[in-house]
Amino acid sequence: MKKPLALITLAAALGATQASAHETNLKPRHGGMIRELNEHQVELVLAKDGVRVCVNDHDGKPIAANKITGKVTVLAAGKKIDIELKADKDNCVAGAGEIGAKATVVVALVVNGVTVSGRFRSAK
Repeated sequence: MKKPLALITLAAALGATQASAHETNLKPRHGGMIRELNEHQVELVLAKDGVRVCVNDHDGKPIAANKITGKVTVLAAGKKIDIELKADKDNCVAGAGEIGAKATVVVALVVNGVTVSGRFRSAK
C-alpha cells in the first residue's frame, strides 16, 4: 500500500519541478515583457513611437514573422487605440502608435493559424 502512494508522490513532485523549470525559461530576449500565451512565448516591447511583439513556440524556438499577423489594442486614459502589426524582422511584428502611461495592452495574434491573445500592463 505504501509503494503506490510513494510513486504518486514522486510523480507529482517531478511534474511540479518540470512545470516550474519551464516557467523560469521565460526570459525576454528583446528587453520587453514576456508571457506564455496559448503555448507560445509572447514578448511585448514598448517604444515611444510604437510596439514590437516577438513570438517563440512553447520550447523557445522563434516563429518566423511572416507566420504572425495581428494587432494590439492600447487602453489608457480612457482612450482605445488599435495598432495593426506588420512583419518586422526575425520573429517579430511591429506597428507605429503612441503608448500612453500605465496602459493596458491587449495583444491579439494569429500564429500559424492559431489564435493567441493576452494582456500586458505597461510600467511607463
